[in-house]
Order: sequence, then C-alpha cells, then structure tokens
Amino acid sequence: MQRRLAVMPEELHEALVAYKVHVYRGLAERARNEARWARRGIALVDALEAASPEELSEHGAGVHLPGRFTARELSREAAATGDGAAGRRSPPRWHGPGY
Repeated sequence: MQRRLAVMPEELHEALVAYKVHVYRGLAERARNEARWARRGIALVDALEAASPEELSEHGAGVHLPGRFTARELSREAAATGDGAAGRRSPPRWHGPGY
C-alpha cells in the first residue's frame, strides 16, 4: 500500500485508502457469510445423520431440517430481490488484489 501511495498523486491517496478499506470490509463480510453457511451445512448434515431412514422416507420433505425454507419464505425472498430467482444470484466479480 505504501509503495502504491508513493507513486500516486497525493490528492488520490484518500480515495485509494477508502477503496481499500471498502474492499477489506467486503472480504471480511464474505468470510462471515461463508462461516454462517458452513455452520448451517454442518447442522443439516447432523440432522440428516440423526434422522432414521424411516423418518426420511415417511416424511420426506416434511422432516424439519435446519436451513430449509418454505415456499412462502422463498417467494418472499424472490420478491425482495426483484429477480424471481431467490438464492441464485451471481457472485460479485472480483478482479484480484491490485486491480
């Protein structure tokens, strides 16, 4: 960062620092979201492992599994995103460090 600032006009320093702070906050937020997603996945695997084959075949989709959304919840999310494709959003483009 210091090397980059050294070759940039001084009037751009504040903008570069603000942008880098924004980028690192985004990376931290992404990591928190991935950790939440992983914990839900572990809870799902634990629930599936704890359910007997009879429960799974008897109740099928009716067996309560952590992280499972109802049709109403999915339609609410689709309405909120406005794209009709709840949960199927494209990840943001990331051009790598130093771009």
